[in-house]
Amino acid sequence: MIREQVLQRVVSRSVKDIYGRPAGSVLGYTVDATGALRTIGIEHGGAFTEYSAEQIIIDNDSMVLVPRWRSDVEKLSRIKGTVAKRAQALEELRAEGEIPQHVYESMKSQLDEDSSKLQSSHSSMKEALEKRSADLTKRRAALERFVAGIMVQHRSGEIDDAAYDASKNNVVEILGQDDREQADLKNALKLLSSETSGQDGTYAPAVQQQTAVP
Repeated sequence: MIREQVLQRVVSRSVKDIYGRPAGSVLGYTVDATGALRTIGIEHGGAFTEYSAEQIIIDNDSMVLVPRWRSDVEKLSRIKGTVAKRAQALEELRAEGEIPQHVYESMKSQLDEDSSKLQSSHSSMKEALEKRSADLTKRRAALERFVAGIMVQHRSGEIDDAAYDASKNNVVEILGQDDREQADLKNALKLLSSETSGQDGTYAPAVQQQTAVP
């Protein structure tokens, strides 16, 4: 559990997402009845967003936000792995004669139900990921047009070297951040596709999360 002293230190501080993009500043946080972190309130560009604890990583005095789509996919991957391991263990115990047939059938029915629930969430999650990927593709096209305009005006002498270099470097940094998210989206969509086809799949993000402070 993240210590309250740590949470107090990040209030009013600027935060970034896991890809390095500015995500706003911390307005405050809420805890549950046990004192565990429940949500973090973030203000960004005049908009307020509340993030759940599973979307938050705190390292020393800095906070990193994980996109909702990524935390959902990672949760799905963990649950899928657990269900698969339980199903394999159940089959082995049955084959070894360690559990009665009626117990096996009851537990298998529950595991089949769990698998069905996982399958039902794939479609909506896949649509959300595809939309995010499309949004990033559109943003890349807009940024490329923008930087091309800067290049033309620099070549024509309307923008000096310092302004040109700073602008181009900023755009290149943003494109790199978006590319890392696109790579994660590709891996996540691959996982969901393997689930739909009945194949094995494990989510392997391109950008690894840091470990939160206990």
